[in-house]
Amino acid sequence: MKVLVDVKPTPEQLKLFVPDPQTMIIKGAAGSGKTTTCLLRLRIVLGRMSGLKKRSGDSTPVKAHVFTYNRTLMGYVNQLAESQRRHFANADVQISTFGEWAYRMLRVRNNQICEEWKEQYLSAGFAKFPHDDAFLASELEYVLGRFPHNQIHEYLDLERTGRGKAPRFDRAQREKFIKEIIEPYFAAKQSNDELDFHDLAYAISNLPAPQKYDVIVIDEGQDFSANELRAVKNVLNEEHSLTIVIDSAQKIYPKSFTWKEVGIRATPENVFVLKENFRNTREIAAFIAPIIKGADLGGDFGALPAPENCTRSGPKPIVLEGLYNQQLDWAFKNIVSKIDLQNESVAFLHPKGWFRDVKARLNAESIQYVNLTKLKAWPDNNVNVGLITMHSSKGLEFDHVIIIGLNQSMTPHGKDDGDVFLDHYRRLIAMSCGRARDTLTVGYKPIEKSSLVDYFDPRTYSKVVL
Repeated sequence: MKVLVDVKPTPEQLKLFVPDPQTMIIKGAAGSGKTTTCLLRLRIVLGRMSGLKKRSGDSTPVKAHVFTYNRTLMGYVNQLAESQRRHFANADVQISTFGEWAYRMLRVRNNQICEEWKEQYLSAGFAKFPHDDAFLASELEYVLGRFPHNQIHEYLDLERTGRGKAPRFDRAQREKFIKEIIEPYFAAKQSNDELDFHDLAYAISNLPAPQKYDVIVIDEGQDFSANELRAVKNVLNEEHSLTIVIDSAQKIYPKSFTWKEVGIRATPENVFVLKENFRNTREIAAFIAPIIKGADLGGDFGALPAPENCTRSGPKPIVLEGLYNQQLDWAFKNIVSKIDLQNESVAFLHPKGWFRDVKARLNAESIQYVNLTKLKAWPDNNVNVGLITMHSSKGLEFDHVIIIGLNQSMTPHGKDDGDVFLDHYRRLIAMSCGRARDTLTVGYKPIEKSSLVDYFDPRTYSKVVL
């Protein structure tokens, strides 16, 4: 699968390496080179830390860790990093997701994690609330990710940053939520001697003498929770370098917070912005902009895509209206069969990862493909057709992106403006469209179309009625 392998700093990226604060926050728009910036930043700080160790008579290698958003992106970053291993000669560099790292750090076994009974247990408590289960489960993830377990009651009065305008959840409801859901859930975990993933971050943030790191780089940091950042801060040496790269327009999970509450100072001296979009064409960026405009980006992380910051032009995105099989036929006839699959990549994206018909068509036409969802190692072959969920596509890029079957059942949300799930899907769709370098094709069935289609600006695409 095609991957960007020659990491050369752009003039905009070079500006990041003149100052060298201990903590650097990099805000980047889609396509601005955030992942390559992570690796460039890693190269710079490894050299600096190695020099500091030598001058102090310390012969141990620089200990560094790069955190990625998910396993698919981890495989992609690993492949990118391979081309730079010569720069890591005197360094112990590991790349993983936070979850995998936390498992190893705490030596947790899979059977200690309570995910098997968690959903069924919580649904009984959720029945005591007028809200639907999906919202309450999302609220629980938000609370457990943002607040230290011994400070949960701060949730009562603080602004619910990043949780949208609806549904409303006032102080009385939050108090009931703590009493009826959170406290019994904590007790059940303790009784069963089990953990959940939030416990891992909380435990590491409170380790008295953890294994320490000299350098940590976090890619897609907008989807780190506050407690995960607290854990990272606890494992840094006194002399260290921490780099966090973010883009809240691509935020997927409800994990918003402010830098101040996790003990990170964000000032003009250590916050830098990457504006230029080297991936998308102006036309693709123009299509994305209205989808995300006005959505809650949360906390200190807000950033919107700007077509004027793109460096290339191309055809307008295509929006297909018709039956699913018609959408599929059009995509194969006009995209898949016409591109050079030896040198160009194409990805089919779907919210749920439902690719039965796409696979059948690819097999029928003897076209090789790879399922990229949660793949830990990036495919080292010439297969340039990928199938991937929208969530797993974060941080990746493809020459051509095809999103068909965009129906309402794939993007369920509340009816109120500012609904937390509506904002979630707006960010998800915008992020997914932003994976495209050259062409973008989106399709839906008229009578079942997702309400997200209403955010498409007709001036930014060419419509094809099938």
